Amino acid sequence: MVARVPLFAGMDQSEVAEITKLLYTRSYLPGVPMVRTGEAARITPRRGRPFPS
Repeated sequence: MVARVPLFAGMDQSEVAEITKLLYTRSYLPGVPMVRTGEAARITPRRGRPFPS
């Protein structure tokens, strides 16, 4: 799925695989906001993996 995103289209398969290791799925109930206007972004590392520096 990542390879279909235009931002990653120029990457080879091994690069896409590395990106995929950093991603995870989040689910939200209908009507629950995912973000709010003016709210600061929060970046959280995947559980069990150190945050890349």
